[in-house]
Amino acid sequence: MPDIAWNKATWTRNVPHAFKSFDIENYGDHWGKVEDTPHLIDFRDRFLLPFVNPKVRALEIGSGGGRWTDYLRACQSVVCVDVNQVMLDLVRERFADDDNLTIVLTEGSNLPDVADTSIDFVFSHDVFVHVDPLEVLDYLVEIRRVIADDGTVVIHYADQNKVGAQKNDGFARNNPRLMRALIEHSGFEIVDEDSDIFKHSSVARFEPR
Repeated sequence: MPDIAWNKATWTRNVPHAFKSFDIENYGDHWGKVEDTPHLIDFRDRFLLPFVNPKVRALEIGSGGGRWTDYLRACQSVVCVDVNQVMLDLVRERFADDDNLTIVLTEGSNLPDVADTSIDFVFSHDVFVHVDPLEVLDYLVEIRRVIADDGTVVIHYADQNKVGAQKNDGFARNNPRLMRALIEHSGFEIVDEDSDIFKHSSVARFEPR
């Protein structure tokens, strides 16, 4: 199963490969530009845009090339967290004119320099599909620490009930039943779920209990 070391090595290698192999302006566009991809539009409109506004303090886990950061930057502030320095460099360069972004390099599931209850909205797409369940739990404990009492969390994760995940060695051994247990164990309650938008993964939205 993929671990932190696997994620660091895999995605650091993938960046130069993507720019060499695809005609893209920003890293991540080779998986589909959000505005041109129907299922990503569905995901965005249900799980991201309703929680973005100028009063929100957001945190994104795994900012990648900034595909979703581009929407989150409409928030009051955005903490961009990643285990790969190369990804954070891409985000810093892409949004160089934005002064409300904070770049944070993490060694894994920790959220360094993020204060307790200082975040209103935690968002992550295409990251937890590659995070093992035990590490997911570590992340959830940290998210519970930093999320405000009335905050919202959206996580897109691997779903081994689907053939698309089963055929991908880089996908974590997770599923909705296990994810629900991890979320509830960490002090949250689920308020929305989806297992239809993606062919290899599912989405959970949850709040502090």
